[in-house]
Amino acid sequence: MQPLSAGTQSLIEKLEAMRPEARKRDRERRKGLGDWAKQTNPGEAPKIWTAQDLMVDTSAATIKAQKAQKWMYGCVDCYQSGGWISGVGRDAYPCPKCDGLNGLIDRVNRSRLPSKFYGKKYDRNRQNLAGEGSADLLTDWGRGVFGREDVSGAAFVGAPGRGKSHLAYTIGQWVLFQGGRRVRWVNWPKHLEGIKASYGDRRTRSAECWDGLPTKGLVIVDDFGAAQATEWAKTQSWALFEECPQAVTLLITTNLNPSESGAGGMADALGERAASRLFGVCGSAIFVFGGEDKRRAI
Repeated sequence: MQPLSAGTQSLIEKLEAMRPEARKRDRERRKGLGDWAKQTNPGEAPKIWTAQDLMVDTSAATIKAQKAQKWMYGCVDCYQSGGWISGVGRDAYPCPKCDGLNGLIDRVNRSRLPSKFYGKKYDRNRQNLAGEGSADLLTDWGRGVFGREDVSGAAFVGAPGRGKSHLAYTIGQWVLFQGGRRVRWVNWPKHLEGIKASYGDRRTRSAECWDGLPTKGLVIVDDFGAAQATEWAKTQSWALFEECPQAVTLLITTNLNPSESGAGGMADALGERAASRLFGVCGSAIFVFGGEDKRRAI
């Protein structure tokens, strides 16, 4: 056997010297985990993870989630190893029971749901929908989305302050937390700004309408048509419907009425093609919100 080089021998000696301290830190960590477990009692992982198992931060524009303090180090099966399971005859692997919680956190953080609505209950008593039976049709549509049924898209139409965005958020939060589906909130004017910004970046190709958006789940497009009505914006509006993935359900909120012509109508602002596509995607699930401006009523 060849003798070890001086450098290798020196490294081994350093590692040997570090081992007692490493063992001490490991004992302290395990003691800390034991004390934490006694205080918080993580218990068995639930079969279904919910919002109650999260800490949701609303300090930024969009909500961000992390594990609630109770589950910070894992469930009763894995907390002692920081969320890992020691396999018999195999390497350690992530705790499968906690995997659902990690998935929920990922879906929440990717949803980009706005913080301004979180924790605020939508008041259905102030809802004013035009058309007989519209409220029942809206309820049936929401249940279909929640149940992953093959439903059409939907559009919430009306003047500002009628509760369209708040209701869209409420549906999105319900589908995300209780339905277990992917949800994505898209502010349409900001989305168009992001596409425009990519045109000046030579490092990447120019973005297109559906770049960066999910290919399945519920996509909520808020303030559709609020951007400046240029020919380019009209093309992007048409592409939103034309290129929509089959597994995506669209929910649109807009101040523009797709059935009106002339100023204030969707065809005038976004082009006849986009207005026609909206009817094709949403069918009868176009809900007109009336009543007073709820923001001014506060």
